[in-house]
Amino acid sequence: MMDPKSGPVGGVVARLGRFPVIAPEILMPGLVLTALWPLLRVMLDSEVDAFLLAFVVTIALRLAIKAEMLILAASSRIGRRATVVATLAFGPGLLAFLILNGDPTWCQRFLSAYFLVMAAMFLLDVIDGKGHLARRKWPEIDQPGTQRILSQLMVIYHLGMLLANEVLISTSGFGNWLVFLGYAPLISHLVVQSMLAVLRDLEARGGGAA
Repeated sequence: MMDPKSGPVGGVVARLGRFPVIAPEILMPGLVLTALWPLLRVMLDSEVDAFLLAFVVTIALRLAIKAEMLILAASSRIGRRATVVATLAFGPGLLAFLILNGDPTWCQRFLSAYFLVMAAMFLLDVIDGKGHLARRKWPEIDQPGTQRILSQLMVIYHLGMLLANEVLISTSGFGNWLVFLGYAPLISHLVVQSMLAVLRDLEARGGGAA
């Protein structure tokens, strides 16, 4: 009997195995939002109310997924008490402000602000030349030259995402923008992993040394 692993099925399985496994928490915000938005549009008369509720659920889900990692990282730098205050201010506090404000544009620009802050942080990494942020986030990229390239790419990436967000705000409806919000983690994951793969290959060939 022919071994299934050596047949056509085995070839397909081998090819599929080359694709990176995407963690459920990366897909979850987009999948939840894809199901939630149509339901909210049917249940609520106001499109703005439906948008605000969908936005809060998506951001809260994203914060809940990342909460443990963010709290551990912050507490190691600023202490437990300051971490609690910062968590309440930038989690429930920020969401409450956006909801009470009642303006969807504030929610949409919140994402732009995030991309701008991240671009600025990586730009400081580039200016500093030491690659602290890149080294902390991706310790496997350990050559200074490659870290510098990665920081530069991350500046460009976050500015590109900021531009894409602003274009969507100007040209798209709430539903399309929410799809972008929900799947932004997946987009980020795929782009960053692609960049890391290229840079690892560069390091392996000795091109990242500087």
